[in-house]
Amino acid sequence: MSWGIRPTIVAAATLLALAACAPTPSGPVTATVASAQVDDAGYLTADGFVSGVAEDGGTCSFTFWSEGGGASRLSSTGKADGDRTACPAVDERIRTLWPGDYTAVLRYSSPTATAESEPFSFVIP
Repeated sequence: MSWGIRPTIVAAATLLALAACAPTPSGPVTATVASAQVDDAGYLTADGFVSGVAEDGGTCSFTFWSEGGGASRLSSTGKADGDRTACPAVDERIRTLWPGDYTAVLRYSSPTATAESEPFSFVIP
């Protein structure tokens, strides 16, 4: 049976239709670390958000480092939250990190947007 339509034309039309379904940034995309701290149970916790895009499934990567050499990277999956993307909390026992002054940065990556936050300073006791 011949449909008279080339497979490449069908594939191109399918890709265009799927691209139209993907969220597009509504303006400048900016990542923000909302908090980074050590809780009473001895866990480093952090969360943040991404303005300018609201979507599920992007990767929120929190990187923590100190001048003393302590470092860690934790990730969560972005969730659409109104007109932005929430980066749910990550946590890790601080016994794996050295005490001192730390900086946290949030990097967000998805098929439609990327962003990196300004450094966020905090202390691990």
